[in-house]
Amino acid sequence: MLRFSVRRLGEWRKENPELKGNMHDHATLHQLLVLANMESYNAAFITEGLPQSERLNNTSRDSGA
Repeated sequence: MLRFSVRRLGEWRKENPELKGNMHDHATLHQLLVLANMESYNAAFITEGLPQSERLNNTSRDSGA
């Protein structure tokens, strides 16, 4: 699941040239819920002042990925 959330848009478009819109338009409900949860964690980590590298590690750990 984490791979879905951190995949770059360019990578997704390359792998799915036939799909219109963005990867969120084609995600499952489960993927969207996990992504929303990870975004909430990230927002809390930003508030705590953590640098991006630590936020990514903490979000990955806390998401169970």
